[in-house]
Amino acid sequence: MDPDRDGTVVTAHTAKLEKMVRIRLDYSRQSRTIRSIRITGDFFMHPEDAIEGLETGLRGAELERDALRQRISSALAGTRCFGFDAESLAGAILDAGGGAP
Repeated sequence: MDPDRDGTVVTAHTAKLEKMVRIRLDYSRQSRTIRSIRITGDFFMHPEDAIEGLETGLRGAELERDALRQRISSALAGTRCFGFDAESLAGAILDAGGGAP
């Protein structure tokens, strides 16, 4: 893939408690921002529809660990997650985006 072009990648990551998290990431390589993201896997969230709010909340986020962690924590406030936390999910997203700056 041309490093100057935008990218869409799908990756799998083993997160907290050995749960699989799959990331489908569409992002701008130039600005290193997320255009869209889909998070699936064998984790659980309550309420269940919180994943949609998380994915929406990550649109436009910079692919940078602290920025992602903050957006994830904010989007998941009041949500119970089993299988990942903000740190492990940020790591999985950064892995999908080609690594952490």
